[in-house]
Amino acid sequence: MNNKHINWILKELPDLVSQGVISAETGERLRQHYSSAGKEQTKKTAIVLFSIIGSVLIGGGIILILAHNWEEISRPLRAIISITPLLLIQILGIWMISNDKMTIAWREGIGTFQTLAMGSAIALISQTYHLGDTVEEFLLWWSLLTLPLAYILRTIFTILLYLVGVTSWTITVANSETQKFLFFPLIALSLPFLFITIREYHKYHPRTLLVLSGFTLAFIIGTLAILSPLFHSFSVYTGACLLVFTVVFLVGMQWYHEVQSISDAPIQGLGTLGLVAVSLLMSFNYFWEDIGNECVVPFSDYLFESIICGVFLIVYLILWIECILKKKWTELIIGFAPFGFLIGCVLENSSLASLIFTIYLMAFGVTILSKGLQQKKLKPVNLGMLIISVVIIAKFFESDINFVAKGLAFIVTGTIFLATNLYLKRLKGGEQ
Repeated sequence: MNNKHINWILKELPDLVSQGVISAETGERLRQHYSSAGKEQTKKTAIVLFSIIGSVLIGGGIILILAHNWEEISRPLRAIISITPLLLIQILGIWMISNDKMTIAWREGIGTFQTLAMGSAIALISQTYHLGDTVEEFLLWWSLLTLPLAYILRTIFTILLYLVGVTSWTITVANSETQKFLFFPLIALSLPFLFITIREYHKYHPRTLLVLSGFTLAFIIGTLAILSPLFHSFSVYTGACLLVFTVVFLVGMQWYHEVQSISDAPIQGLGTLGLVAVSLLMSFNYFWEDIGNECVVPFSDYLFESIICGVFLIVYLILWIECILKKKWTELIIGFAPFGFLIGCVLENSSLASLIFTIYLMAFGVTILSKGLQQKKLKPVNLGMLIISVVIIAKFFESDINFVAKGLAFIVTGTIFLATNLYLKRLKGGEQ
């Protein structure tokens, strides 16, 4: 159980005692139990964090010391020095596993140090013997060698480093014709780790959410890097980004449908952030200027990119139609963005197209705001108010209204924002 749930239980205990649901003695026992559990969870998190930071600092220090005297060392000695940290940390890991002393903190620290030592050994030996490996090859081999380590030690930070490496490799080969499409099977290799983590804990555990956040972010960045050749038509590429973020959001709503607030789940949160950013760009008139010419793309020149967009479109339609059938109004409203882009392309009228996305963003914000008010939760209320405020500010800066009117509008918006938060704070049972 994470600290958020523990804090909620501790907050509810006085009401349960006063209403006679539990006795005062039972309430005190529960308070002591969950207070100690919360402190223990915080302590474990701190230990893991410090072990990771310590491993990074030690690895970085060794690299800096070696780099200072590297030119004065002979080649054979360089090779020995390059692999020695890797061998030592492997021996330590094997010893701790065999003696059943491998705690989470030790696993994370050893996994982090071994990953960094592995990358350092690959780079130093390649440089010493002039093997001529490119940056792309270095990132790919380092990532592939990191993956088994993550599964053996079950370390969160190591799998995150693997995701960073695979994503970085994809960005470096984004202009290749076929090589970059290996990103999808490469990132899929990390999915079993996610399922193992869920089975070992649960899908709302902080470790699970951290892995899922890393996976989702890597998936988004890697996919957008693969589609980057479409960037020569900025509007088409932006539309593809909008489609990717919408699919990510709808998938998140499917998997974390029990979550009452979008901000409490990483998939919905990242999808929402991307949707708001891209939709805000499309709410400006200048984006839609000459949109008719830019929407004409020689898709035969971008066959694989077009296939990927087609797959995302099929997944989007399936998810959105399901939302219609099950009357999921929040998903219906937020998932409207790709249709809005299609309508804007057909209209070829910048004012109407930008108006569509202005209305969409306002509906987006109002939907989240209303759900937050119904649930008496500050997070969705603040998110909804923030989206509405950003839209109002953006449109005011785009308009020719004088500064006095703009200033008054900002004051009114800020006052409403603060008043809504104060109202929810004073409501009994209002949650963060």
